[in-house]
Amino acid sequence: MQAVFNPPVATDDVQEIGGAGGQARDVVVNLHFPALTEPAVDTMATSLEAYRGAVELRTVGITGGLVVANFVIPVEQATTPFTQSRRTVQEKYL
Repeated sequence: MQAVFNPPVATDDVQEIGGAGGQARDVVVNLHFPALTEPAVDTMATSLEAYRGAVELRTVGITGGLVVANFVIPVEQATTPFTQSRRTVQEKYL
């Protein structure tokens, strides 16, 4: 059984993005079809960029449930004043 999907964006316009042609169009279609993909936002734990990115993606109908936070300092490794301070900042965003 083949799924039929009509993306909420004009995929002909996507072809012009970055000169990737049909490949860019395929990515946009896949991002709008939850059975094929689940978008994830990759960020650092000291940044609001993940939130901003998720909000921006929602404006074009792309939702995701995954966030990947890089460079998180584990509590047990926050043993110096610098790493303790950094961990405190990270906890705010996590």
